[in-house]
Amino acid sequence: MLKNRGDDLNNTTETNRGEQGQSAGGDPELRLQKVLDSIPAPVFCKDRQGVYRGCNDAFCQFVGASREQIIGQTVYGVAPRELADVYHRADMELMESGGVQIYETKVHAADGSDRDVIFHKSVMFSEDEEVEGLVGVMLDITPRKRLEEHVLALARGVSPAAGETLFVALVKHLAEALDADAAMVGTNSPDAPDTICTRAVWADGAVNENVCYELTGTPNERVARDGLCSYPDKVQQSFPDDRLLAEMGATAYVGAPLLDSRGKVLGVLAVFYRQPLQELRQIENLTRIFASRASAELELIKRDEELLDSERRLRAIFENTMELSGLLSPEGVLLRANGTALEMIGAREEEVFGKLFWETPWWNHSEQQAERLRMAIEEAATGKSVAFEAAHVDRNGEERIIDFSLKPVFEQGKTIYLVPEGHDITELKQTELALRESEERFRSIFDTSPDAMLLVQPDEKQIVGVNQGFCDLTGYTHDQVVGGSSLDIGLWHDLSDRELFYRELERGGVINNMEATFCMQDGSLRIGLLSSRSVQLSEEPLLLLVVRDITDLKAAEMALRQSEDRYQAFVANSTEGIFRADIEPPMPLALPVGEQLEYIIENVKVSECNEEFARLYGFDLAEQMVGRYSMEYYDPDSIREVVIAFVEGGYRVSDIETRQYDREGREIWLATSLVGTVEDGRLIRMWGTRRDVSERKRQLETLEYMANHDSLTGLPNRYWLKRVAEEALDRRLVDTGRMALLLIDLDRFKDVNDSLGHHAGDVLLKQLGLRLSSYLKGESYQLVRLGGDEFAVLVPLFDVPRRPQQLAAELLRLIKQPFELEGLHVEISGSIGISCFPEHGNSVSTLLRCADVAMYQAKSDVRGYRLYDADNDPNTPERLALFSELGGAIRDGQLVLYFQPKIDLQTEALVGFEALVRWQHPLRGLIPPNEFIPYAELGALIVPLTHEVLEQALRRWRSWADEGFHVTMAVNISPRMLMDEELVQTVERLVQKYRVTPGNLEFELTETALFHDPDHAETVLNRFHSMGISLSIDDFGTGYSSLSLLKRLPLQTLKVDRSFVSPMVSNEVDMNLVSSTVNLAHNLGLRVVAEGVENAETLDALAELGCDEAQGFYIARPLPAEDVPEWRDRVRWKAKG
Repeated sequence: MLKNRGDDLNNTTETNRGEQGQSAGGDPELRLQKVLDSIPAPVFCKDRQGVYRGCNDAFCQFVGASREQIIGQTVYGVAPRELADVYHRADMELMESGGVQIYETKVHAADGSDRDVIFHKSVMFSEDEEVEGLVGVMLDITPRKRLEEHVLALARGVSPAAGETLFVALVKHLAEALDADAAMVGTNSPDAPDTICTRAVWADGAVNENVCYELTGTPNERVARDGLCSYPDKVQQSFPDDRLLAEMGATAYVGAPLLDSRGKVLGVLAVFYRQPLQELRQIENLTRIFASRASAELELIKRDEELLDSERRLRAIFENTMELSGLLSPEGVLLRANGTALEMIGAREEEVFGKLFWETPWWNHSEQQAERLRMAIEEAATGKSVAFEAAHVDRNGEERIIDFSLKPVFEQGKTIYLVPEGHDITELKQTELALRESEERFRSIFDTSPDAMLLVQPDEKQIVGVNQGFCDLTGYTHDQVVGGSSLDIGLWHDLSDRELFYRELERGGVINNMEATFCMQDGSLRIGLLSSRSVQLSEEPLLLLVVRDITDLKAAEMALRQSEDRYQAFVANSTEGIFRADIEPPMPLALPVGEQLEYIIENVKVSECNEEFARLYGFDLAEQMVGRYSMEYYDPDSIREVVIAFVEGGYRVSDIETRQYDREGREIWLATSLVGTVEDGRLIRMWGTRRDVSERKRQLETLEYMANHDSLTGLPNRYWLKRVAEEALDRRLVDTGRMALLLIDLDRFKDVNDSLGHHAGDVLLKQLGLRLSSYLKGESYQLVRLGGDEFAVLVPLFDVPRRPQQLAAELLRLIKQPFELEGLHVEISGSIGISCFPEHGNSVSTLLRCADVAMYQAKSDVRGYRLYDADNDPNTPERLALFSELGGAIRDGQLVLYFQPKIDLQTEALVGFEALVRWQHPLRGLIPPNEFIPYAELGALIVPLTHEVLEQALRRWRSWADEGFHVTMAVNISPRMLMDEELVQTVERLVQKYRVTPGNLEFELTETALFHDPDHAETVLNRFHSMGISLSIDDFGTGYSSLSLLKRLPLQTLKVDRSFVSPMVSNEVDMNLVSSTVNLAHNLGLRVVAEGVENAETLDALAELGCDEAQGFYIARPLPAEDVPEWRDRVRWKAKG
């Protein structure tokens, strides 16, 4: 038989209805039905198949059917099918599993409303413990849910707000949620205790102006005195003197007091209605709830106001402890969670309710955490409380440390729920960590700080620690100090300082930078800044004393004051204007440069200056300049010049000279130096000096004129010419025009000076300067005196091809005109050299050199002028460049020898060769000796060159001798070589190296070489003679000859120069000279060699004159060594052996 079977319950009910007047005291089932009907919550029971077997009146009323209509039906008979499926499936699962089933759902009631219901169902057992059905209770939680919804809606509206904004949001949402016509929150006036001032008023859908009014005779007075008060109707009749009720037209009123944490009334929260109230309890509850919120906010505001003065620069951070709570089934299914918990993960109820707790976002971020929770739930389900710390990740992805616990809820000794609770201890953990780190940092700072630090007990009975900085400063060791007191070691120089220190510490708790004098171990005194505060180390309260040694700083301050005094004296007595100018407002450096210029010009103002600065502008006192814009007296162009230089120089400029005007309008020149001060990316001021450089400017102008002009003629000078010519060249390089330079040298000017005196010469130069200047006036040509009797004319641009030559001819004509000197008519002439750009060079120095070369060539020209010709310039840059390569050519073996044969005129036999050097240039080809030998003789290169020629000549002689070709080898010796101390040793070494028969080697020397230093020449030649080397005078007759010297020297041969030999057949004079030379030589016992034989007639004539040997093109041109054998085989002149 079923316990509380449905049919018995139904029969009992029917009996009760039929016997309402009878007593039911003896029927238990009837009494049970009456008990069930007295329960306001719907109750029902079903059998194993889900058929209703009983219910109470509340259930019938809820579903809108009679008991007769319900009994015998399944849930499909009383609910829509989609809901019936859910309910029936839940019933079957419960009867299969047994136990209790609790869940929350929405149900459509018979009155048409949707109700929030919690079903609580449990199975019923038969006497043999078989499941026979279930009994269920429906708990209607709609009012509570509605209340929660109102609270949540209001909370969402006000939670982002705070302070006055919160009050506006609160009264707005409160009025809208409760459908009130108005709502207000007011607080007690601090000035009048019986007066209330509104903080926010919401009426008729808008914020109204706040007002203050007396509490007396108002319902707010009752609220402030008695607590929550309600007047659902006719409130104005109860309080006829309340003007606020009258203005709002209020009929109903509900008000709650605003209390602080100590129960003190802070104000009132009230709602007003123009209609009588119906749901008074709900309005009171919501009003009470938000009064609590407003109270908390008011208390917070009050606390902020109290702390504002002392904590003005600190930002208060208030963190409410995060409390999380919920409800789990013993299996770990989440049934409920509070808003704090949901807010933490940003989830909605429907997203997490009904899930296993360890699979929710609180836990599923870590498998290890989830497993730990699952095991904790299993343990808690057995009736044990479990607690542990867990790491959660909140909705922002931040990790929070939670002190988590699970507590079982028992019913009849069985765990029916688990209550999870969590307390956010993240801040606590962080604080603990921060405390440890803080102590570690303190220890680190304490140990490493250069300041002296002591840790003492608060009553200073004992020093418990000192740092190394203390030991370094005082000279004490750690062991000498710790355990004693500052009195023991005599640290205080003046005990009154110690008394003042402890007196101030007791009054304020903190000491900052108290100046005191301390005694060191060695007896010396040091001044220190003493600071102190309480610290907690290892839970022991201690006093930290920090002493910063400022002895040196105090000395520096004294020096600074003295320096400031000196500075003020310097500024006041300086002969330069010194000033400070502020930029008001400061200029951002991020402005473009152009805007910076305008900004500075418009906003710089003198804020400090000395009297010298004021006098520059015509003021007597420095005060007269202060406050003025220092740019007022600048020339507009000058001010821009200064500011541009200042900005482009990185807000610094030194000695920039500009023109300005004083108060009387006089022009003055000032040298300005400025240094800007930049802070936080802005220019805030400028420091500067100014001095009057007008006189120096005039002196410099005079000096510049003197530096650029000739003092005698007043004409521009060489320096001016160089500068102006360079500028003209720069322009010509751009416009590709031509430029000319004429160099004038006066002929016979020295005769004027020698005959009439230098004064007359000076007069002539002045007259010539005026004469030429007058002629060139109106032209762009510039007349310059270079010095002495040299002038120049610069033609900066010309396009007529022969214009420089025409101008030169005109200038010479003017120069030749007579000059009046001391009553005499004096005539002179001149020579003019001309160089042009770009033909002759692209620099002033090059053009001057070319004009100078042309000028000296002009002295032999009948016209008196000459245009530069590089072919007639022996010292062209090209030739000098070639000479610069000669040393490398000698080292690299670029010198080669050509050999010109010599024959015996009597036997026509080949007697020898003259070795002639050539330069085989890699780019220019074969270069003749006359193009490089003269340059080699000017320097030291003639020595290695001669050595190279001797080496090659003797090597070739040895090669020919080995072939049986025996001839003499003649080598030219330069005059400078006779001065070479190593020449004789070099010759001896080479003769031995190539085994040269001495009689087969001949040296040819010019007359110049012999007569430059005849004694030294005689010594060297005697050495060669002793070696068996033949000696010959080359180019005889072209230089200075001395018969006595010829007699003294060990010579064997004279060579007649080609200038006499070549024309001798057609020129009787040359014939006679050659004949005389031959006779002279023979008389001196010398052989004669004629060079320059170019035809047979000359050869025959020389033979008739008795000349011994000859060489020349007729016999053979100089031959390379490889061509000698072929030449030898085909000519009639044969070697002797």
